[in-house]
Amino acid sequence: MMLRRIIAWMILGLMLSFAFISFFPITALADGEGFNMQFSQTIVYNQEDIWSNGTGNSRHFFAIWEKGPYLFLNNDLIEAGVIHVSKNDAGYQFSLPAVNFDEMTGDPELYYLENIQMGSMTFTCREPKFLTEEECYTDDVVAFNFMLDNPVRIYQKREVYYSDDRYQCTYEYELNLEEFRVTILMGVIDGELQADTAQYMLNFKGTSRFINTDMGTDETKPVGEDYEEEPSYYSFNWTYTDHPVKVTDLGVSSASPSEPKNDEVTQNASETEGETGTDISSEIVEGKDNGKNNGKDNSKDEKGKLSLPGAIAVGVGAGAAGAAGAAAAGSALKGNPQEAEEEKKRYRMYVGKDFGDTIRKGAAPVVVRARIAEIGRDNIEKYRPDLSERISVMGNGINLASARVNGYYLEAYVYVDENSTLSEGTLTFTYAGEGGTFKNNIIFKLAGKPYLRFPEFTAGGTTWILNADIYVDMIAGDNKTYPVMFYFEDAVSKPRVIRFGNDDVFDVSAREAERINTYYADIVNHSSMQDESGFSFPSLTEKTVHIYAEFENGDTAEGDINIRIYPEGLFIKASQDRIENERLLINAYEDKIFYGDDVEPTPRFVPTRLNVMLALSTDEGAKVIDADEAGVKIGSFIGEEGPGTGLAEKMESEISNVGSEYSIVSKKAFVEGDKPFYMLLPVSCEYQGRSYERNIPVRVIGAKPEPMQDWEKEYRKVLYAIKRYIEDGERRAYWVMLLKEHKDNGRFSAYTLRMMWWSIYYEYYDYEISVGAGYNFQAEAVDWMLSGTEWIKWVCGVTFSYCADGVTGNPVGGALVQMVYEVVMDAIEELTDCIINDRDFNYQKLNSYKHLMNAGDNAAGGLVKDSLIKTFEGGFTGTAQLKKATMYVGTYMGFLVFKNLKLIHDKTKEWDLPGAIFATFKDLTVNFFKTVGAELFGNWLKSKKFQTEAGKIVADAAREVFEKYRTLRPVDTADLAAKFVEEAIAGGTGFLVDWAKGKYETTEFNIRDDNHVVIIFRLWEREGREPVCCGIDLTRSLTYIGSGMFSPFVVIYDMLFGNLVGAQGTISFPRDPKAVRQKRIRDRARSWDLDLKSDQA
Repeated sequence: MMLRRIIAWMILGLMLSFAFISFFPITALADGEGFNMQFSQTIVYNQEDIWSNGTGNSRHFFAIWEKGPYLFLNNDLIEAGVIHVSKNDAGYQFSLPAVNFDEMTGDPELYYLENIQMGSMTFTCREPKFLTEEECYTDDVVAFNFMLDNPVRIYQKREVYYSDDRYQCTYEYELNLEEFRVTILMGVIDGELQADTAQYMLNFKGTSRFINTDMGTDETKPVGEDYEEEPSYYSFNWTYTDHPVKVTDLGVSSASPSEPKNDEVTQNASETEGETGTDISSEIVEGKDNGKNNGKDNSKDEKGKLSLPGAIAVGVGAGAAGAAGAAAAGSALKGNPQEAEEEKKRYRMYVGKDFGDTIRKGAAPVVVRARIAEIGRDNIEKYRPDLSERISVMGNGINLASARVNGYYLEAYVYVDENSTLSEGTLTFTYAGEGGTFKNNIIFKLAGKPYLRFPEFTAGGTTWILNADIYVDMIAGDNKTYPVMFYFEDAVSKPRVIRFGNDDVFDVSAREAERINTYYADIVNHSSMQDESGFSFPSLTEKTVHIYAEFENGDTAEGDINIRIYPEGLFIKASQDRIENERLLINAYEDKIFYGDDVEPTPRFVPTRLNVMLALSTDEGAKVIDADEAGVKIGSFIGEEGPGTGLAEKMESEISNVGSEYSIVSKKAFVEGDKPFYMLLPVSCEYQGRSYERNIPVRVIGAKPEPMQDWEKEYRKVLYAIKRYIEDGERRAYWVMLLKEHKDNGRFSAYTLRMMWWSIYYEYYDYEISVGAGYNFQAEAVDWMLSGTEWIKWVCGVTFSYCADGVTGNPVGGALVQMVYEVVMDAIEELTDCIINDRDFNYQKLNSYKHLMNAGDNAAGGLVKDSLIKTFEGGFTGTAQLKKATMYVGTYMGFLVFKNLKLIHDKTKEWDLPGAIFATFKDLTVNFFKTVGAELFGNWLKSKKFQTEAGKIVADAAREVFEKYRTLRPVDTADLAAKFVEEAIAGGTGFLVDWAKGKYETTEFNIRDDNHVVIIFRLWEREGREPVCCGIDLTRSLTYIGSGMFSPFVVIYDMLFGNLVGAQGTISFPRDPKAVRQKRIRDRARSWDLDLKSDQA
């Protein structure tokens, strides 16, 4: 039984042995051995044309393995070389190093800050897989399935800028590869791998994330949804593939001493045309004791012809290329019967060009050639195009338009973007030999068209900085020569001609300097001495010397030397917006006023900046010395004639400097009147035993009134004025409290607040212009705010002053202003309580109002019959007692102020005292006086005495007028009387009554049911004729202004108020009380010469 089992196991082992041999007929590689591979085509993940570098080239999120382990991003090649696959216990492995770098691309008007990170990547193939022709539909194939050992993160961040201070947006891209398979396929013939058939396949999955701050997007999505656990191999094709891989050194050990040798040299491009050669180690070309090729000349194929690849693998900017050197690699795998030469050979790489060391930006591509030569023992060189075929080329800062083999050379057509900001670029030619690689880095200068620069030497004259501009200082009239160095950057040759612009002030000539492309412009200063005695600010003369150069290749370069010609002595310069009429402007007001509770304790003013320097002529030329070195001192302000004299005593400012740059800031806020504040600011210094002085004319600008605005703005202005201009802290706080309390309880009108603001403004201005210490603004400036009563008195005083101005030239109007003022002052307590505490004010309860309405007895005394002058043609004209008439009307107008105040408040919810007073005095015409008379007469008829006197006068006047009226109209007396009553007395107020014997011999009075007072009297009587009796409704007629020309109202009005001269029209008052001053109404009343108080009712 046991024997049967042993035989079965042996048979199974033999079957498996045969199966394995047929399954993987490849000579096993020992540990440490492997092969090299190089990808000849870009493998790109998620390419999108979303960015542009100005040349139309695409930008890629991520691309990997372009002819090697390259990370290809933003058209720049990072990390290059041949990938080495080694074999160990784990299987076949290769790795890519981590990448982490920052770079800046683009130009000053559109540039990018890039950060690129890629973790290290290690791939392992546990065991190659043999595929038969049936499995892959082509032929026998070996598949190396390299799996990513650990997940890897690839990250790119790009910040986009339009200029240094204009950030645009940020793009972030992150790729997290969870699984990644790289499959290398090679065909098999007679049990040998055919390296020249190598192809690749990619299969991966993970997640990607893209953040765009410009669009506000953040997207994460899976990638590689088509990932296959078992890849499909049927795509292998022996003769053609879109995914070639260059495989060399199959079976070469990666361990020392047979590890590939990699050499690299870096050198500057030759300034001349032609070739430059660099020796290459023979170990790199031939390998070291590996029995493979050993430098055999494979320049001819089996038919004796030169074997050229279809294209050369290009590092940057080129498309897919064919598999270079495939035939040589294939023959190396299959072996070669020829023996190596007995003598060791040497090899050299030549790089040639038909230009110097500079590549012009934006120009057409130029050709750089590379080839490999073999040098025998006798130093005779031999072309080796078969070795030249193994050269690849790439650029850093240099773009490749194309690369191809032409004869014995690899020719690279290279160019540089016109917008490139780089000054140097590197072109790298890499030779991949049997024993390693050789890199030859050639550094070229990158230049645009030549342009003018001005060197500035530093570090003891050994280092220079190239500046785009230069400023040369000169002293007016010194006649000295000033040498100025200039340099032609990016010039490929010396200039053929240098010319300077014409200017009568200078003589200019050029001379060559020691450094290449560097020259001196010797400028002789022929400017005239300047007389600055009559100028406030010495003038600086600015000129330019233009330089123009032509070169042999047709290029031109030009630029300007900027020259500043100073007058000798103290030089003071301020920006033009701070100079007006040769005066330096200093702000003592806040451009942005923070009103109300936002007022800051310290005012914030726009500073005035100026430069103060001392310009001297020395043996070496002009010397402009800053203020610190010169010891500049700035004194105190000196007032000139006018308001500036007083302000200079109070002007406080903070003056600071950094070198020659001074800043002047006022410490106090001021207001400005009609005349500006003119002052002088002395500046002086003493340098090397000599004194220099100059006075700067100054204008201090104070706050100017803004237009009148709404209530809230005017309230805040008053609050600002109190906080900013009142220096007494305790009183200032009290006034602020009063104003806020008033806002919470009642509301002054905007007009009243405006008057307050103007008052503080003018009081503060008076303080500013006062000379000496006798005027103390913080003591009495606005004491009218200390109590509500004083406040109301002040408002009345100012408002009645305007009324007095409005009636100038009218004594009656002036007397009325005084009378109304007295009435208002008598009720000041009630008025204050009304406005300050927002309470109702019933002026009809005042005793003075009651006295006026019941003054019929006193008024009757003014109805003196003898004072009448009866003229039928002109009506009645009386000379009533002016004082009493003024008193009656003025008193009534005082109460009219209170009435208007309430009407305005009911409509606007504001206590507008100025508005109420102005409304009272707006109309002082005769019609207004008649309206007042009608109101008063209606109340006075309640007086028996007024009834009697008025009735008698009306009856007598009617009889006398009727006599004259009758003589001119020869008609029946009764009919004439009826017509007279209708025309002269007016229908509805006068009427005829039937005569009764013994009645109406005297005027009789009746009180009707409607309380109207009616008088009945004999209008006309003649012996032998019946008398005509007339009745008049006095209540109706004395309150009816529209009565006839001989009505009772006209008679009574002319007797009491006939001499009240009315205004010609309505009176206008200012919309903005800008002329506010603290005026005393009593002082103005003296000019009216009326003793009103003594005759008050």
